Amino acid sequence: MGGRGHGPGRVMSKITVLVVLVTVLVVLVLLMACETASKKPNSGPSFTNKNQGLAKCNKAVRVLLGNPLSADFKGLRGMGGVSTRLPGPTPRWMVTSHVDAKNAFGVTKRTAFKCTIKWIEGNRWELIDLSLTDLGVK
Repeated sequence: MGGRGHGPGRVMSKITVLVVLVTVLVVLVLLMACETASKKPNSGPSFTNKNQGLAKCNKAVRVLLGNPLSADFKGLRGMGGVSTRLPGPTPRWMVTSHVDAKNAFGVTKRTAFKCTIKWIEGNRWELIDLSLTDLGVK
């Protein structure tokens, strides 16, 4: 009786081995998927970080104003701009808006600006281009 091969213990051990192998395979596939996802190129910042990019544009504009403390960026969308994602593999945005600020004579003038920024990673942004256009007295 107790020969090798076809007893219930042998079948159970084959099922156990099969379950273990499938489990190991699933774990390996999941680990590979996680590693592949972590190596993807930067897809871009979250909404919060994008607002930080808009703030970077606003800060760059302030530096060029005659009276930076009077700058009012309420213009388009509260953060001072409408951003458009530019095509390409590197996350870049062009922000266009306007700012109202007093000049040296205390007169409030409106200035349009176009700012191009590039997201590097985390909360880091790089200013690529900035242009200002005087729109005259508000």
